[in-house]
Formats: sequence, C-alpha cells, structure tokens
Amino acid sequence: MKSKISILLCIAVWGWVNACSEKDPEPAVEELLTAGDWHPETDGDDPAVTCYKRSVYRFTPGGELDRFSYSIGVGEECVMYEHDQGVWQLLNGDTELQMQFGGGPRIFRIERISDAELLLWGSWSGSAKEFLFDKTPH
Repeated sequence: MKSKISILLCIAVWGWVNACSEKDPEPAVEELLTAGDWHPETDGDDPAVTCYKRSVYRFTPGGELDRFSYSIGVGEECVMYEHDQGVWQLLNGDTELQMQFGGGPRIFRIERISDAELLLWGSWSGSAKEFLFDKTPH
C-alpha cells in the first residue's frame, strides 16, 4: 500500500513539474504583424534616410494596410508626403506577405518576424532586396 501511494505521489509531482515548465505558444504571424506600427529601417539594401524612417506601415487584422510615407520637403523639413491605403494577406502557410496599393500585388517572403522586428525579402521597383522594419518610431 505504501509503495502505491509513493508511486501515485511521484506521478502527481512529475505531472505538476511538466505542467509548470510548458512554454506559452509562439504568437501567430498575423498577431505579430498587426500588433502596432512598423517603421522601415532599410529601403532595400541601403539604410533608410532618417526622414524616411518616420514612415509607418500599419497592418489591421481585417486585411487593410495603411502606409504613411515621409520625405524631405521644402526647407529640408521632414514631412508626410503620401498616405496610401491598401490590402494585405498572408500566403503559403504564413511564410509570404502580399501587399497591394492600387497597382499589382507585391509578394514578399517573411525571413523573420518577432514582436520587435520584421525582415522581408522580395521585389519592389524591379530588383529583389531585403526590407527590414522595426517598432521604433524615429
């Protein structure tokens, strides 16, 4: 009888330890993508100029996409020069991101995504490049 109690106690302790040591599941790609604003850190292979880094890409859970683009304006002042509204969707098991603003869709491979960084690879303006985004407003 004592050995049965010992065995049951060991099983209970083992189950409790396993339950406490399980990690939370990783957030889904869509959840990471739609959690806040993304700012470009690079424009293709070249580091983005400081003003352009103020630009914002905002992905909504409903598949809408807002892009606020900044550039140097009159008097060397950094100004928002364009607000585009488009759509986005995840493709191929959440490994690709399709964005569309007015023209044809652009598809990017998601190289890496976390709560703080998004690295895409794809073609924009004719050549394939990496595009790095983060959550840091500039």
